[in-house]
Amino acid sequence: MAAASQPRWKGSLRLDYRWDQGRTVAHDRHEGPLRVLKALYPDGPHTCEHVLVHPPGGLVGGDELRIDAHLGAGSRVRLTTPGATRF
Repeated sequence: MAAASQPRWKGSLRLDYRWDQGRTVAHDRHEGPLRVLKALYPDGPHTCEHVLVHPPGGLVGGDELRIDAHLGAGSRVRLTTPGATRF
């Protein structure tokens, strides 16, 4: 009996950050199961922190995930994963 093939995920995420009135402001667009959680500012308004999530789980051969991040002048960003928030 042939093994069931795993679904292959396609996802894209576009992140745009800009400096606006004393803080880094984020705008995001996604397609498929690749996303960011709500923007956080644990170090104050200068640095936006986004946690990247892929709800289906880990990456599998054949998955196609694309991330485009654009930072405007003066903006500061920390992109991280859920694993980086656990210790």
